[in-house]
Amino acid sequence: MEDHLKAAALAADMSDAELIKAWSAIGDRDDLTKDQQAVMDEMILRGLRDEA
Repeated sequence: MEDHLKAAALAADMSDAELIKAWSAIGDRDDLTKDQQAVMDEMILRGLRDEA
């Protein structure tokens, strides 16, 4: 499985609180890792943040 798919699956399994905590810990939001991008994408899907 591709790394970005694994990251997306992990983010999908996270609770809303876990996603928010992970997002708040990101320092440089202009250069996201695959895991960080997956967190952001999942938050957008759940309506926890606006699209960037």
